[in-house]
Amino acid sequence: MSESWGRATVRAIPIALWIFALGVVSIVGADKWSRWQNAAVHCEMDMDPTPRVSDEFPAYHEDTAKRVAEATEGLKLVKHDLHVEVGTCAALVAGLIGLAFVYRRGVPPHNRPSRRVWLLTIPLVFVFGVIGLLWFAAGLAGALKG
Repeated sequence: MSESWGRATVRAIPIALWIFALGVVSIVGADKWSRWQNAAVHCEMDMDPTPRVSDEFPAYHEDTAKRVAEATEGLKLVKHDLHVEVGTCAALVAGLIGLAFVYRRGVPPHNRPSRRVWLLTIPLVFVFGVIGLLWFAAGLAGALKG
């Protein structure tokens, strides 16, 4: 017997939310990793103890020891931030995947989502994506104005 469209919609909402959450956490984790790499490269360039010679400011004598010390401290902070932020994203992804495995093992085969549920899940993921983008745009509205 086929399940009704209303019941299928209700059952599709948690699945769509799970897919949306997994996508968001994955994108945020990749963004954090990319930002860490850029910051780490910048700090590592500043750790070079040779003085920088500039044609534009030939009379400027930089304090290389200070620059190297600040870069070393900055690299420590960047690595700490990496461990916290990427570790949090990895834990969230592992939790979401673990939740899927627990759900899959705990639900009997006759109670698993039907084709109607999966057909409704795809548009719901897009709806949640649009809602998320609108929420993000509303949050940036003040920042974009000035």
